[in-house]
Amino acid sequence: MLVLVFVVCLVVLSVWRRVRSKNLMPPVVPGALPLIGHTHHFTEFEKIWNILEQTSLFTLNNGGISIIKICEYNAYILTDPDLSLMAYNICLNKMYFYHFTDDLVANGLITSEAQTWKIHRKLINPAFNQQNLNNFIDEMNVQAKRLVSELSTTLGKSVNMRKPLVRYTMNITSRTTLGLNAEDQTLVEKDYAHAFELLSVLYYQRATKPWLHLPFFFKRSALKRKQDKLTETVKNILTPIIQKRRLEMKMNSYINNENDDKFQPVLNRLLHLADEQNAFTDTEIREHLNTFVIAAYDTTTVSLTLILMMIGWHKDVQERIYNEIQEVLNNEDRDFTKNDLPKLVYLEAVIKETLRLYPTVPYIGRTVNRDIALGKYTLPAGSTCAISLYGIHRHPMWGKDADQFIPDRWLDPARLPNHPNAFVAFGVGKRYCIGKQYAMMVMKTVIGHIVNQYHVHSDLSRLKFQYEVVLQPTKGHRITYTKRT
Repeated sequence: MLVLVFVVCLVVLSVWRRVRSKNLMPPVVPGALPLIGHTHHFTEFEKIWNILEQTSLFTLNNGGISIIKICEYNAYILTDPDLSLMAYNICLNKMYFYHFTDDLVANGLITSEAQTWKIHRKLINPAFNQQNLNNFIDEMNVQAKRLVSELSTTLGKSVNMRKPLVRYTMNITSRTTLGLNAEDQTLVEKDYAHAFELLSVLYYQRATKPWLHLPFFFKRSALKRKQDKLTETVKNILTPIIQKRRLEMKMNSYINNENDDKFQPVLNRLLHLADEQNAFTDTEIREHLNTFVIAAYDTTTVSLTLILMMIGWHKDVQERIYNEIQEVLNNEDRDFTKNDLPKLVYLEAVIKETLRLYPTVPYIGRTVNRDIALGKYTLPAGSTCAISLYGIHRHPMWGKDADQFIPDRWLDPARLPNHPNAFVAFGVGKRYCIGKQYAMMVMKTVIGHIVNQYHVHSDLSRLKFQYEVVLQPTKGHRITYTKRT
């Protein structure tokens, strides 16, 4: 009976959209079927990246705008940098897929509605200014060296880096975001991280089952019951941490000073704003903390894996990174300082070039809140537009070698596109990632420590991807380390 209702809804929606659609339409990506559109491509993990990659290339070759049909719902795909920037500075509300995570991060900076986002982003921005980020450098060194020590037990062996990098990412994120003691840190490393891992799978399972996109069906599903249980687990872990920190701050007469050069985790700043300015509820604080973890969890893990893959394959690149590190550290065996990281110019070029070729979030979706004219087409209010970061990074403005790994292009301004929307690995328009500089510092620090101690070896010829919550390498991504002498 539920299936019959679903089919009838599809037919009615199809007729209504055909009657409503009178404007000139962008080209439809090949492979759509009657009624279901491209939906059949999104039901298996292995197929999803194939259709999304093909969509990016098709759109690039057809004017920078195309349509994917989810059933009879049109999703407008953009690879033109000008159209993308125009659309995303107008459309600030995220598409409905993002709201699958509302139980966990409803008012977080990634998923919140535009009005809430504007207020909260302004309040949280100081926590991610460069002066405060510089205070995290000691913790970044500690966690990076911890990972380097862990890798010492794998020398000469082929390693899947997902588990060690997930641990590293969870450790550095929870330390800088929550500022946990050893006991609470252990709890986060185990139960909190495990809950996030399982929730990521559930969100993705829902995304691949179109009928579960509808709240009516989802609320009656076993998947919803599993999600509720895990969300409650996360809440039960974070709530006591927040309450304990609030009490500690009151007992120690916490003073918020933006010029303070002491380590201040993000949680302290959120609690200060909540208690002194009534800016956040405890639920909103939890949602922001969960958002910071989600934003770093898979994206940083995958980014670091791919950077290590690239430098493991391109030996000349790896040696240039090593030589740059030695020069910056004056050949001394010491930690990186806040003044060292900006000097790692070539390493930053390698990181950016890797993220250009393989953005961990290759698509970003928004809801079109009003009719928008983009060139000769009009995106109707209520529809969805999605920017292909993967496509923009292969736009002709990058030159004929756009699909090649060339870090040196970042060292010569004449080789870079003269467009503010050319590199969008950290987002597009006003809602770009608040943690952009934080992520760059984390990646520079850990890659710097690894390359300073080990030779990295990889084989890009077998690298394969599938699209889950992020673009995940699934084959050919094992890495081998040998000790530098």
